Amino acid sequence: MKKISPVFLICFFTFFVFFVLSVNAEEEKKEGEVKFYPGMEIKKVGDVNVLMAKGSKLRHENDLLVIESAEEYVSPKLIEMDKRLSGLEIRQKILENEMEQLKKNRANTKE
Repeated sequence: MKKISPVFLICFFTFFVFFVLSVNAEEEKKEGEVKFYPGMEIKKVGDVNVLMAKGSKLRHENDLLVIESAEEYVSPKLIEMDKRLSGLEIRQKILENEMEQLKKNRANTKE
């Protein structure tokens, strides 16, 4: 009987810990709480909460709420990124030319 009691205590302790953890997890979860990915937001339209990507648009078609499709959402973002990238490339070329000028000036001052 003495050999069983440590095993029993370990099992009882483990069960108790898992029970307490599960009760705490249930208490922390609020009713109506929704988990969603980063970059998502909830927009309230009338009495309805809509989970959608940040920056996406809703439109009304007759009595329906329509969230813009992935293509409609991504296309303007890609165009904006292309513009920013070309601006960065131009700025990089300007900085490279300035660096070359500074190197030439430094070489001339050393001579």
